[in-house]
Amino acid sequence: MLNIVESVLNEVHGELSTISHRLTTSFLKEMDERYIECTTTLTYSSGECLLRGRSLYKDEQAILARRTVSVLSVLLDNCESKCSAESYEKRFNELIGNIRRICTALETTNCSVLYSGFLLSITRLLTSIHRHTEIAAHIIDIAKVMISSRPMPVVADATLQLLSVVDECALCTGTVGNLRVDYDQGVLLYKKDSCHLQVLLKQVEVYIKCVESAYLYSETIQTTKCSLLLYNSCGGDSSGSEVRCECRCVLMQVIVYALLVCARFLGTISGDKDELISVCRSGVRILYESVLRDVEFGSQLGFNEGHLIELCEIIKRYEHQEIYLLMLSEISSIFQLCAEETSASYSQKTFVESFNTFSITD
Repeated sequence: MLNIVESVLNEVHGELSTISHRLTTSFLKEMDERYIECTTTLTYSSGECLLRGRSLYKDEQAILARRTVSVLSVLLDNCESKCSAESYEKRFNELIGNIRRICTALETTNCSVLYSGFLLSITRLLTSIHRHTEIAAHIIDIAKVMISSRPMPVVADATLQLLSVVDECALCTGTVGNLRVDYDQGVLLYKKDSCHLQVLLKQVEVYIKCVESAYLYSETIQTTKCSLLLYNSCGGDSSGSEVRCECRCVLMQVIVYALLVCARFLGTISGDKDELISVCRSGVRILYESVLRDVEFGSQLGFNEGHLIELCEIIKRYEHQEIYLLMLSEISSIFQLCAEETSASYSQKTFVESFNTFSITD
């Protein structure tokens, strides 16, 4: 099976090599337009969909490779015992090397949108291989290239889940970089020196918006859980750290928005809401700890301040233990503005009466 997979991967790499030698400005512009288009709609694919022969979206490429890689992932998941390191480690390293070359070619050709189905199967395969042998360093390297290649939002979410088995904070470069959102087109713009973790989080935020529009609350719960795990694995607080990167601040903004979407689903679904409430409570604990640690927590959220206020108001409508109500009150208190103290020597009446004798002369 490994021989078949390697053969298929070589074919994909050959296709991308051909594309890289024939790149044109019009092709790159079309890929940019495709990326902008895919950030407004959700292309969702379950594990079973990756095995099917039909296209998952318009103009999908490398369908055979996507199916073949998915089959190998399923076989590894159903393997009762771990593969022998001596017999498979070398083959796995060769396979991972081919995957890295393909991802690099996708980044160069700027056409990851067309190969997003294949990239989804790659994330599942890497997770399966990691269960049999230690490849954390390889996962980090491949994830960085995948993030920079601008795939569909669903791949960003799959990458976040893939990184949950390793140290996600290794994605942080420790530099601020150039990262901003083009609000005219609604897409993320970044350069080579941007923090990969920040870029991934912004891509995940786009995915959450797409999931909310599609009313897929189960997927929202899973993404929110991964975000909370990422916060815990990164040590939560960055105060006192010498790292200049703002990825933890961006992570908190994404967590607030993800929790808000979960809270909104509480009023729309008619089934069991226990899991949604549980996720929201976990998020409230993290937000409460952040408020206690940082007096400027509210200002760091930026436009997500409104999301946090709405989140607190929605969660308060449901029954909770007293400790959670106290946490919500403490979080809400950071937005309560106090009136400025009036000077003791100030008299409003005297100030108003002074205008009775006021005149303008030439």
